[in-house]
Amino acid sequence: MSNTEIEKTLMKEVKEMTEQGYRPSTQAVDFVKVLGPERAVNGLTHDFITIKQHNKSFDQLKVVIIGDIKHSRVARSLAEGLKIMSVKELTLISPESLKPNLEDYVDANYTSNLDEGLIGADVVMALRIQQERIKSSSEEFVSENYFNNYGLTNQRLASCNDDVIIMHPGPMNRGIEISD
Repeated sequence: MSNTEIEKTLMKEVKEMTEQGYRPSTQAVDFVKVLGPERAVNGLTHDFITIKQHNKSFDQLKVVIIGDIKHSRVARSLAEGLKIMSVKELTLISPESLKPNLEDYVDANYTSNLDEGLIGADVVMALRIQQERIKSSSEEFVSENYFNNYGLTNQRLASCNDDVIIMHPGPMNRGIEISD
């Protein structure tokens, strides 16, 4: 299936859900438009095309978002889009200090335990630690400490489904969010 065909399929699914009465929250404009002023349709569409290429149906997927969710526009846009696509399960994983306002992620599960949250994941979206937005100088943001508790490694990913896909919106900090 080409990217264009996948995009058309996604758009058809969104249209059908909208016709059945689903209305995006006030934070979402529309799946086709910008979901947040800094997250253009190209990025979000690419994320959904990538997920669709590797998986059959959103309603059977466990998607995990890990990292600096509190400061991430990508996480909010992705979560809103996944809600539209009726994802089976969305799990958010971050240190307590980077925990988002869960009112923005109504149907999501939250845990600060990476190993617990990754069990059975089909898609893992790792987010960049946005140190420029973090006001505290907590020891938790020492790269080595963060990586030891929240960094993705082959060992940690072993609890995910065998065909898990790992995604990152970039720029990636190797050795912090994900192993080299």
